[in-house]
Amino acid sequence: MKALTLIFPLALSVGFCQPLFAAVESATTNVVVQSTKSVSEMSEYVEDVDRRLQKGRYDVVEDKERQWMIGRIADLRVALQAADVNAAPPASLVALASEFETGMIKIEEGGIVCRQERKTGTRMATQRCFTRKRLQEDTQRSQDQLRAMPRPQMPLPPGAQ
Repeated sequence: MKALTLIFPLALSVGFCQPLFAAVESATTNVVVQSTKSVSEMSEYVEDVDRRLQKGRYDVVEDKERQWMIGRIADLRVALQAADVNAAPPASLVALASEFETGMIKIEEGGIVCRQERKTGTRMATQRCFTRKRLQEDTQRSQDQLRAMPRPQMPLPPGAQ
């Protein structure tokens, strides 16, 4: 009985110490971005990536990833030349652009992680997706804020030094 009286307050204190959004245990990493860009926006995005590639921004990535980028840029240019700028992009172009955007997010920011989170006190979970880079930055910012918080100082008893 004594063990039960110790476990119950411990369980309550753990429940109250959770952050506002507590991550439920599962996280998804196989996330695909669905492109919503127009044909002209896709063309501009491909040109921007190619310009960064030519300037050497992606020299630090693995050769396999760089070759993938070069191949996808060439495929997208061919598909974009055949597409009508004034019409909605065809499904094949949207699929190709979606794959390219997902791959670029993986290369530039470590991929996308989605996790089920819930507000403390509810059972309703919502799915929230972030890039790995953003999650690391948020974690670092939170840790820095906790370290910067003033800690209460216990006054010394009279006569103690």
